[in-house]
Amino acid sequence: MDNEFFSENEYSTLQLVSRFRYICAKLIPPFLHFHFSRHKPRSLSLQEAVKKIRIAFQELGGTFIKLGQMLSARPDIVGPELSDELRNLLDKQASMPFKIIKNIVEVELKTPLNHLFKSFDVVPLSTASIGQVHKAVLSTGEIVVVKIQRVGLFKQVEKDLQLFKKLTVILDLLVGSKGLRFEYLYKEFSEWIMSELDFRTEGRRADTFKHNMKDIHYIMVPQTYWQYTTSKVITSSFISGMTLNAIFDEMRKQKALSIDEVKLSFSIDGMIVAQHIIAGLFKQMFVDKFFHADLHPANLIVQKDNKVAFIDFGIIGILDTVEHTKMLLLLISLIENDPQSLIKVMISFSAESFTKEQKKTLYQQFARELHKIHGGVVGTVSLSHFITSLLSLSKKYSITWSSGLILVAKTISQIDSIAFQFGLKISAIELIRPQLESQITECFSKKVTKEMIFRETLELIEAGKHLPESVAELEELVGDDLKLHVDGGLMNQKSLSSLDIMLMLVVSIVGTYFLMQILPIAESQYKNIFMIGFPLLLYFVIGRIIRS
Repeated sequence: MDNEFFSENEYSTLQLVSRFRYICAKLIPPFLHFHFSRHKPRSLSLQEAVKKIRIAFQELGGTFIKLGQMLSARPDIVGPELSDELRNLLDKQASMPFKIIKNIVEVELKTPLNHLFKSFDVVPLSTASIGQVHKAVLSTGEIVVVKIQRVGLFKQVEKDLQLFKKLTVILDLLVGSKGLRFEYLYKEFSEWIMSELDFRTEGRRADTFKHNMKDIHYIMVPQTYWQYTTSKVITSSFISGMTLNAIFDEMRKQKALSIDEVKLSFSIDGMIVAQHIIAGLFKQMFVDKFFHADLHPANLIVQKDNKVAFIDFGIIGILDTVEHTKMLLLLISLIENDPQSLIKVMISFSAESFTKEQKKTLYQQFARELHKIHGGVVGTVSLSHFITSLLSLSKKYSITWSSGLILVAKTISQIDSIAFQFGLKISAIELIRPQLESQITECFSKKVTKEMIFRETLELIEAGKHLPESVAELEELVGDDLKLHVDGGLMNQKSLSSLDIMLMLVVSIVGTYFLMQILPIAESQYKNIFMIGFPLLLYFVIGRIIRS
């Protein structure tokens, strides 16, 4: 009973007690083992503990498999060892009989199956804890895949969440810590899984990704057929090709050391595929700020001509403006091998002040790690190792990463795994450098519009409320060589009020916009220089006029 999906009927008290005892027996012992081993990184005891937790999640079934998948993307909460182990969770379940599948589809879509589809494969393409996927052909001729939610799943998840909430009280008492609070974990997980149980959420995400990727010819995203989609059934366009999982399996079968050696039904250039994945991902992260945060090999399909399709949008990341800027600065510091800048970016994550001795120690540690990653090929010194080191140091110095930044870091680290399994012999830095530089250029080369001016002006007004703090942060970021004397220069608060300063900012930006409309600058090679330099020039000129 413990590993099966519960029926739609209400649980009896006996069933709830039995299930709760089973969950406690499975999770409390390995988490105690983990608690007393986690201070010994890479120890055999810690390896055994994280493996036991993964097995426990596996045996507890759907709800806890999803919990494990979420935690695999949160090394800041559970640590890198458990996070990495949970990536090995196998989300496979026995397939539901076709009779049940047919009934669910007909009830949800309110139409007989043979009226909706010309054909509908009896054998599923894949099965998982949430549901299973069947290939079909619509009555209008389009080839599609139909994902059907498991019968009774919603009730099961509801009850498991109810029991897990009670368990968090026990776990927090036994093994809770400042960094790992199961009560907070429950809140984050319950919101995430309940949204995933509504397949319309996945459909809306897919539509957003498809719109954002429409101008990149080598990136594919399935189309959602809303006429055939409900909260429990989602129908999407079928994407041909091979998942990375299937490719890696074939490489192992043929004992191929690189993608160039394996024989497939179509040829693949591993370097081009890796670059396409990175390009699509960086566009999502640094231009759209809305990205696929689960680069599992089963979620990427490779097609002929090295095209790549992103599928399954269960875990996505969203960056705000601050997170976006910080991650860009962090990656620029990484590819430029600049530990000093990296320290400044990391310190900007923290509310704490750092002593010169702490900064010196951080510099030495970052310089050592940067030297390793710039000198090695993929698989020798990995991005994953570097990011794990950053997170470990962050924890040591109480530097807080937001959930958005964590998802970016974790997703980028998965690039290494893909490149390594392809057998690519190239520095991890050289692999991501061209795409990062390309996306930075795109970020600062967008055409200026009235809507952008309006949005940025509002953000400037909001920033003006915290101007003294912003100046202090800028001074810290730029370094000790640049001193902004607030008490005696242009920012003298006795001479300029906050309203004056905000007015200067607004006029500078708006003035630049209108000059770009009347002068032949928009298409000029000097456009970027003008867009940055001219507002600054206007700002200081207007400030001087106001003071005089």
